[in-house]
Amino acid sequence: MPLSSNGHNKRPLKPFHLRSEAAQEIISRQPGFVEKWALMLFLFILILLMACTWFIRYPDIIETTGKLTADNAPKEIIPIESGRLIKLFVKNGDEVKTGDPIGWIESTANTREVLELSKSLDSAMSLLAEKNESNLPGLFGQTFQNLGELQAPYQVFVAAWQQYSDYRLNGFYPGKKAMLLKDAVTLQAMNETLKQQKELTKQVNDSSAITLKMNKILLDEKVISPDEYRTAINTYLTKKMAIPQFNASILSNENEQRSKAKELQQLNHDMDQQRLIFMQALQTLKSNIDEWKRKYILTAPLNGIIFFSMPLQENKFIQ
Repeated sequence: MPLSSNGHNKRPLKPFHLRSEAAQEIISRQPGFVEKWALMLFLFILILLMACTWFIRYPDIIETTGKLTADNAPKEIIPIESGRLIKLFVKNGDEVKTGDPIGWIESTANTREVLELSKSLDSAMSLLAEKNESNLPGLFGQTFQNLGELQAPYQVFVAAWQQYSDYRLNGFYPGKKAMLLKDAVTLQAMNETLKQQKELTKQVNDSSAITLKMNKILLDEKVISPDEYRTAINTYLTKKMAIPQFNASILSNENEQRSKAKELQQLNHDMDQQRLIFMQALQTLKSNIDEWKRKYILTAPLNGIIFFSMPLQENKFIQ
Protein backbone atom coordinates (compact mmCIF):
# COMPACT_ATOMS: atom_id res chain seq x y z
CA MET A 1 0.00 0.00 0.00
CA PRO A 2 1.45 3.36 -0.91
CA LEU A 3 2.42 5.69 1.96
CA SER A 4 2.32 9.48 2.19
CA SER A 5 5.43 11.51 2.95
CA ASN A 6 4.54 11.80 6.63
CA GLY A 7 4.27 8.06 6.96
CA HIS A 8 0.49 7.75 6.97
CA ASN A 9 -1.35 5.54 4.64
CA LYS A 10 -2.44 7.25 1.45
CA ARG A 11 -5.89 6.56 0.13
CA PRO A 12 -5.67 4.63 -3.15
CA LEU A 13 -6.76 6.60 -6.26
CA LYS A 14 -9.39 5.16 -8.56
CA PRO A 15 -8.43 4.49 -12.11
CA PHE A 16 -9.56 7.22 -14.60
CA HIS A 17 -11.93 4.91 -16.41
CA LEU A 18 -13.68 4.09 -13.14
CA ARG A 19 -14.57 7.77 -12.36
CA SER A 20 -17.98 9.28 -13.12
CA GLU A 21 -18.66 10.87 -16.46
CA ALA A 22 -19.01 14.33 -14.92
CA ALA A 23 -15.67 14.06 -13.18
CA GLN A 24 -14.08 12.69 -16.32
CA GLU A 25 -15.48 15.63 -18.31
CA ILE A 26 -14.18 18.20 -15.84
CA ILE A 27 -10.74 16.61 -15.71
CA SER A 28 -10.43 16.11 -19.42
CA ARG A 29 -11.65 19.62 -20.46
CA GLN A 30 -8.94 22.18 -21.29
CA PRO A 31 -9.42 25.53 -19.40
CA GLY A 32 -10.02 28.67 -21.51
CA PHE A 33 -7.89 31.80 -21.63
CA VAL A 34 -10.00 33.71 -19.09
CA GLU A 35 -10.13 30.75 -16.71
CA LYS A 36 -6.42 30.11 -17.09
CA TRP A 37 -5.33 33.76 -16.61
CA ALA A 38 -8.23 35.07 -14.48
CA LEU A 39 -6.25 35.31 -11.28
CA MET A 40 -3.35 37.01 -13.02
CA LEU A 41 -5.74 39.46 -14.71
CA PHE A 42 -7.49 40.24 -11.43
CA LEU A 43 -4.11 40.73 -9.75
CA PHE A 44 -3.04 43.11 -12.55
CA ILE A 45 -6.26 45.15 -12.28
CA LEU A 46 -5.86 45.35 -8.51
CA ILE A 47 -2.27 46.55 -8.83
CA LEU A 48 -3.38 49.11 -11.48
CA LEU A 49 -6.13 50.47 -9.19
CA MET A 50 -3.68 50.75 -6.31
CA ALA A 51 -1.26 52.63 -8.58
CA CYS A 52 -4.05 55.00 -9.65
CA THR A 53 -4.82 55.83 -6.03
CA TRP A 54 -1.29 57.13 -5.69
CA PHE A 55 -1.90 59.77 -8.37
CA ILE A 56 -5.63 60.38 -7.90
CA ARG A 57 -6.62 61.30 -4.36
CA TYR A 58 -10.11 60.86 -3.14
CA PRO A 59 -11.77 63.15 -2.31
CA ASP A 60 -10.06 65.91 -4.34
CA ILE A 61 -8.78 68.78 -2.17
CA ILE A 62 -8.53 72.27 -3.74
CA GLU A 63 -6.91 74.95 -1.62
CA THR A 64 -8.10 78.57 -2.10
CA THR A 65 -9.01 81.71 -0.14
CA GLY A 66 -12.48 83.19 0.38
CA LYS A 67 -14.60 85.50 2.49
CA LEU A 68 -17.77 84.56 4.30
CA THR A 69 -20.62 87.07 3.96
CA ALA A 70 -24.22 87.26 5.11
CA ASP A 71 -27.43 88.89 3.91
CA ASN A 72 -26.90 91.60 6.52
CA ALA A 73 -23.13 91.73 6.72
CA PRO A 74 -21.38 93.73 9.48
CA LYS A 75 -20.65 97.34 8.58
CA GLU A 76 -17.29 98.83 9.46
CA ILE A 77 -17.00 102.24 11.09
CA ILE A 78 -13.82 103.67 9.60
CA PRO A 79 -12.51 107.03 10.89
CA ILE A 80 -11.77 109.56 8.16
CA GLU A 81 -9.32 111.47 10.33
CA SER A 82 -6.60 110.04 12.57
CA GLY A 83 -6.56 111.31 16.12
CA ARG A 84 -7.11 110.67 19.77
CA LEU A 85 -10.50 109.30 20.81
CA ILE A 86 -11.55 111.90 23.37
CA LYS A 87 -15.01 110.48 24.03
CA LEU A 88 -16.48 106.97 23.75
CA PHE A 89 -20.21 106.54 24.27
CA VAL A 90 -20.67 102.77 23.83
CA LYS A 91 -19.28 99.50 25.14
CA ASN A 92 -18.65 96.27 23.29
CA GLY A 93 -22.02 94.59 22.69
CA ASP A 94 -24.17 97.72 23.12
CA GLU A 95 -27.18 98.09 20.85
CA VAL A 96 -27.25 101.27 18.75
CA LYS A 97 -29.57 102.93 16.25
CA THR A 98 -28.80 104.69 12.99
CA GLY A 99 -27.04 108.00 13.61
CA ASP A 100 -26.23 107.35 17.27
CA PRO A 101 -22.82 108.81 18.24
CA ILE A 102 -20.15 106.20 18.90
CA GLY A 103 -17.30 108.51 19.82
CA TRP A 104 -15.57 111.85 19.26
CA ILE A 105 -12.15 112.28 17.69
CA GLU A 106 -9.95 115.12 18.90
CA SER A 107 -10.03 118.30 16.79
CA THR A 108 -9.31 122.02 17.08
CA ALA A 109 -13.00 122.75 17.74
CA ASN A 110 -15.12 122.24 20.83
CA THR A 111 -17.37 119.37 19.80
CA ARG A 112 -20.21 120.38 22.10
CA GLU A 113 -20.29 123.90 20.63
CA VAL A 114 -20.32 122.49 17.11
CA LEU A 115 -23.22 120.19 17.92
CA GLU A 116 -25.17 122.99 19.61
CA LEU A 117 -24.65 125.28 16.61
CA SER A 118 -25.69 122.47 14.26
CA LYS A 119 -28.91 122.02 16.23
CA SER A 120 -29.66 125.76 15.98
CA LEU A 121 -29.07 125.71 12.22
CA ASP A 122 -31.47 122.77 11.79
CA SER A 123 -34.14 124.65 13.76
CA ALA A 124 -33.55 127.80 11.68
CA MET A 125 -34.00 125.90 8.43
CA SER A 126 -37.28 124.48 9.72
CA LEU A 127 -38.54 127.95 10.70
CA LEU A 128 -37.59 129.39 7.31
CA ALA A 129 -39.39 126.55 5.55
CA GLU A 130 -42.49 127.33 7.64
CA LYS A 131 -42.03 131.12 7.01
CA ASN A 132 -41.91 131.70 10.75
CA GLU A 133 -38.90 134.04 10.90
CA SER A 134 -40.10 135.79 14.06
CA ASN A 135 -38.65 133.01 16.23
CA LEU A 136 -35.19 133.13 14.64
CA PRO A 137 -33.59 135.62 17.08
CA GLY A 138 -33.94 133.14 19.93
CA LEU A 139 -31.76 130.63 18.09
CA PHE A 140 -28.70 132.81 17.54
CA GLY A 141 -28.42 134.76 20.75
CA GLN A 142 -25.33 132.79 21.81
CA THR A 143 -21.88 133.51 20.39
CA PHE A 144 -19.53 130.61 19.65
CA GLN A 145 -15.78 131.18 20.00
CA ASN A 146 -14.32 127.64 19.93
CA LEU A 147 -15.27 126.30 16.51
CA GLY A 148 -11.74 125.71 15.23
CA GLU A 149 -11.68 125.38 11.45
CA LEU A 150 -15.39 126.28 11.38
CA GLN A 151 -14.81 129.72 12.92
CA ALA A 152 -14.31 131.49 9.55
CA PRO A 153 -17.51 130.18 7.91
CA TYR A 154 -19.33 130.92 11.16
CA GLN A 155 -18.25 134.59 11.03
CA VAL A 156 -19.54 134.86 7.45
CA PHE A 157 -22.84 133.45 8.61
CA VAL A 158 -23.02 135.87 11.56
CA ALA A 159 -22.54 138.83 9.21
CA ALA A 160 -25.34 137.60 6.94
CA TRP A 161 -27.56 136.98 9.97
CA GLN A 162 -27.01 140.48 11.38
CA GLN A 163 -27.82 142.10 8.04
CA TYR A 164 -30.93 139.98 7.63
CA SER A 165 -31.95 140.63 11.22
CA ASP A 166 -31.56 144.40 10.87
CA TYR A 167 -33.47 144.41 7.61
CA ARG A 168 -36.32 142.09 8.51
CA LEU A 169 -36.56 141.52 12.24
CA ASN A 170 -35.53 144.85 13.78
CA GLY A 171 -38.25 146.96 12.15
CA PHE A 172 -36.65 148.47 9.04
CA TYR A 173 -38.47 146.33 6.50
CA PRO A 174 -41.85 146.09 8.32
CA GLY A 175 -41.81 149.82 9.16
CA LYS A 176 -40.99 150.98 5.65
CA LYS A 177 -43.48 148.56 4.14
CA ALA A 178 -46.21 149.78 6.51
CA MET A 179 -45.50 153.42 5.55
CA LEU A 180 -45.58 152.63 1.85
CA LEU A 181 -48.86 150.78 2.21
CA LYS A 182 -50.32 153.70 4.19
CA ASP A 183 -49.16 156.17 1.52
CA ALA A 184 -50.72 154.00 -1.16
CA VAL A 185 -54.06 153.96 0.69
CA THR A 186 -53.92 157.74 1.16
CA LEU A 187 -53.19 158.35 -2.51
CA GLN A 188 -56.01 156.08 -3.51
CA ALA A 189 -58.41 158.03 -1.28
CA MET A 190 -57.16 161.33 -2.70
CA ASN A 191 -57.70 160.00 -6.20
CA GLU A 192 -61.28 159.08 -5.40
CA THR A 193 -61.85 162.56 -3.92
CA LEU A 194 -60.43 164.27 -7.01
CA LYS A 195 -62.68 162.22 -9.24
CA GLN A 196 -65.71 163.17 -7.17
CA GLN A 197 -64.75 166.84 -7.29
CA LYS A 198 -64.27 166.60 -11.04
CA GLU A 199 -67.69 165.06 -11.43
CA LEU A 200 -69.31 167.81 -9.32
CA THR A 201 -67.47 170.46 -11.29
CA LYS A 202 -68.75 169.00 -14.55
CA GLN A 203 -72.28 169.20 -13.20
CA VAL A 204 -71.73 172.84 -12.20
CA ASN A 205 -70.32 173.55 -15.65
CA ASP A 206 -73.34 172.02 -17.28
CA SER A 207 -75.52 174.28 -15.16
CA SER A 208 -73.34 177.29 -16.05
CA ALA A 209 -73.68 176.48 -19.74
CA ILE A 210 -77.45 176.56 -19.42
CA THR A 211 -77.22 179.86 -17.53
CA LEU A 212 -74.98 181.28 -20.29
CA LYS A 213 -77.51 180.33 -22.96
CA MET A 214 -80.24 182.05 -21.00
CA ASN A 215 -78.07 185.15 -20.66
CA LYS A 216 -77.53 185.11 -24.41
CA ILE A 217 -81.26 185.12 -24.93
CA LEU A 218 -81.61 187.96 -22.45
CA LEU A 219 -78.85 189.86 -24.26
CA ASP A 220 -80.60 189.41 -27.60
CA GLU A 221 -83.79 190.72 -26.07
CA LYS A 222 -81.77 193.59 -24.55
CA VAL A 223 -82.75 192.59 -21.02
CA ILE A 224 -79.11 192.55 -19.85
CA SER A 225 -76.21 194.65 -21.00
CA PRO A 226 -73.21 193.30 -22.94
CA ASP A 227 -71.02 193.79 -19.85
CA GLU A 228 -73.27 191.53 -17.82
CA TYR A 229 -73.16 188.94 -20.59
CA ARG A 230 -69.33 189.09 -20.68
CA THR A 231 -69.26 188.59 -16.92
CA ALA A 232 -71.44 185.50 -17.35
CA ILE A 233 -69.06 184.22 -20.05
CA ASN A 234 -66.00 184.72 -17.81
CA THR A 235 -67.69 182.91 -14.95
CA TYR A 236 -68.51 179.98 -17.22
CA LEU A 237 -64.94 179.78 -18.60
CA THR A 238 -63.44 179.98 -15.11
CA LYS A 239 -65.53 177.02 -13.97
CA LYS A 240 -64.73 175.12 -17.15
CA MET A 241 -60.98 175.56 -16.60
CA ALA A 242 -61.24 173.54 -13.35
CA ILE A 243 -61.78 170.31 -15.31
CA PRO A 244 -58.24 170.22 -16.86
CA GLN A 245 -56.83 171.07 -13.45
CA PHE A 246 -58.67 168.12 -11.92
CA ASN A 247 -57.40 165.88 -14.74
CA ALA A 248 -53.83 166.98 -14.08
CA SER A 249 -54.26 166.37 -10.36
CA ILE A 250 -55.68 162.91 -11.02
CA LEU A 251 -52.79 162.05 -13.36
CA SER A 252 -50.29 163.28 -10.78
CA ASN A 253 -51.98 161.22 -8.10
CA GLU A 254 -51.91 158.10 -10.23
CA ASN A 255 -48.24 158.71 -10.98
CA GLU A 256 -47.50 158.91 -7.26
CA GLN A 257 -49.42 155.68 -6.71
CA ARG A 258 -47.26 153.95 -9.31
CA SER A 259 -44.13 155.30 -7.63
CA LYS A 260 -45.23 153.91 -4.27
CA ALA A 261 -46.01 150.58 -5.90
CA LYS A 262 -42.50 150.52 -7.42
CA GLU A 263 -40.96 151.34 -4.03
CA LEU A 264 -42.96 148.55 -2.42
CA GLN A 265 -41.95 146.14 -5.15
CA GLN A 266 -38.28 147.09 -4.77
CA LEU A 267 -38.57 146.69 -1.00
CA ASN A 268 -40.01 143.21 -1.40
CA HIS A 269 -37.27 142.38 -3.88
CA ASP A 270 -34.58 143.59 -1.48
CA MET A 271 -36.16 141.55 1.30
CA ASP A 272 -36.18 138.43 -0.85
CA GLN A 273 -32.52 139.05 -1.69
CA GLN A 274 -31.61 139.44 1.97
CA ARG A 275 -33.52 136.26 2.78
CA LEU A 276 -31.73 134.43 -0.04
CA ILE A 277 -28.31 135.65 1.13
CA PHE A 278 -29.08 134.54 4.67
CA MET A 279 -30.32 131.12 3.55
CA GLN A 280 -27.19 130.61 1.42
CA ALA A 281 -24.97 131.50 4.37
CA LEU A 282 -27.03 129.18 6.57
CA GLN A 283 -26.79 126.27 4.15
CA THR A 284 -23.06 126.83 3.58
CA LEU A 285 -22.34 126.74 7.31
CA LYS A 286 -24.60 123.69 7.71
CA SER A 287 -22.69 121.92 4.94
CA ASN A 288 -19.36 122.73 6.57
CA ILE A 289 -20.58 121.47 9.93
CA ASP A 290 -21.92 118.24 8.41
CA GLU A 291 -18.53 117.63 6.77
CA TRP A 292 -16.78 118.35 10.08
CA LYS A 293 -19.09 115.92 11.91
CA ARG A 294 -18.41 113.25 9.29
CA LYS A 295 -14.68 113.61 9.96
CA TYR A 296 -14.59 113.93 13.74
CA ILE A 297 -17.73 112.16 15.03
CA LEU A 298 -18.12 108.40 14.69
CA THR A 299 -21.77 107.46 14.20
CA ALA A 300 -23.66 104.20 13.76
CA PRO A 301 -24.45 103.62 10.05
CA LEU A 302 -27.45 101.39 10.85
CA ASN A 303 -29.35 99.69 13.65
CA GLY A 304 -27.34 96.90 15.24
CA ILE A 305 -24.93 95.82 17.95
CA ILE A 306 -21.44 97.24 18.42
CA PHE A 307 -18.49 94.83 18.37
CA PHE A 308 -14.94 96.14 18.71
CA SER A 309 -12.42 94.49 16.40
CA MET A 310 -9.66 95.76 18.71
CA PRO A 311 -9.49 97.03 22.28
CA LEU A 312 -10.94 100.54 22.29
CA GLN A 313 -11.02 103.11 25.05
CA GLU A 314 -10.91 106.86 25.54
CA ASN A 315 -7.63 108.68 24.80
CA LYS A 316 -6.58 105.89 22.47
CA PHE A 317 -5.07 107.04 19.16
CA ILE A 318 -7.17 105.92 16.20
CA GLN A 319 -5.57 105.54 12.79
